[in-house]
Parts: sequence; C-alpha cells; structure tokens
Amino acid sequence: MHIRQTTSIDIEAVNDIYRYAKANFKAQGIDQWQGKYPDAEVIAEDVAQGVGYVLEDGGRVIGAVAITQLPEESYRGIYDGAWLTEGERYVTVHRIAIAGARKGAGLSKLLMQEADRLARQVGCPSVRADTHPDNRVMQRLMEGLGYRRCGMIRLTRGDEAAGLRMCYEKIL
Repeated sequence: MHIRQTTSIDIEAVNDIYRYAKANFKAQGIDQWQGKYPDAEVIAEDVAQGVGYVLEDGGRVIGAVAITQLPEESYRGIYDGAWLTEGERYVTVHRIAIAGARKGAGLSKLLMQEADRLARQVGCPSVRADTHPDNRVMQRLMEGLGYRRCGMIRLTRGDEAAGLRMCYEKIL
C-alpha cells in the first residue's frame, strides 16, 4: 500500500470513489457533496495543479485526497473561534474519501498523515481542514489525529458556496 500523486489515468477511479462518498452522505442525511462537486473536472484540476494524491493497494486506487499549499479563500473569514496559527502558511486537506469496499479500515488516517508529511517537507507550521457539521466520521478522524476545532467557515465558491463548515487545524 502506498500514496502517490494522482495522474490523469486515475481520474475515473477517483471519480468512482467520490460518487460512492456522495451516495453514502445522502444515505446518512448529510448534505455534503450533493451537487456536481467533486467531479472529474475537479479531479483533473487537481492533477494539473499537482495537488491530488491517491492511496493505492495492489495497483488499485482505494483512496483519494487533495492537499494544497495555497491559502484557502474560505478560511479568511472564521466564525465562533480563531485559527491556531496566524498568516497564510499552511497546508489544507480537501476531498478525502476511501473506496466503499475499504471504508472503516482506518485508511483515511494514512492520507491525513501524508498531509502532515508534505507540510513538514515544505516548512508549513500547520495543516487545516474543514467538514460538514453532520460529518461526524471526519470530525472524529481529525480529532483523533490531533486536530483542534477552531470555529466555523462559510464556503466561498462552487455548488456548496455559502455552506457552513466546521474548521480544524493541527500544529505540527
């Protein structure tokens, strides 16, 4: 099992993982990823920007994540709290998902640890992420990995624009 950058060959497999996650959220009554986002176009952008990563096992893509180093526009306005670090030098985790047959095996933890590794590699002092208020699985994952809830943000773009998200940060 290893993590590598996403390539154009992986777009369909990653999109299948995201489709499963969307259906899973819908079945749980979580209003996250219920529109177009994320889709093959977003995955292709991740590939072009070099921010997409996949977890591979035996040649099969079983997990995906985007890990960015650019300041996240949505994170400039935080409500009911404050970030643990100041400034715009951080790594952000986006679009983390695991293939349906492999869910519940702790594999998301590996992708989150990759974000930590990349942040350290480029000298970023922290990693940030956000999730839907009803996505308890992601909240527990982040808290279990040492992330602290910092407050709430509103998404600023995409088909979930204006949606409230719980935001987290981990100091490395």
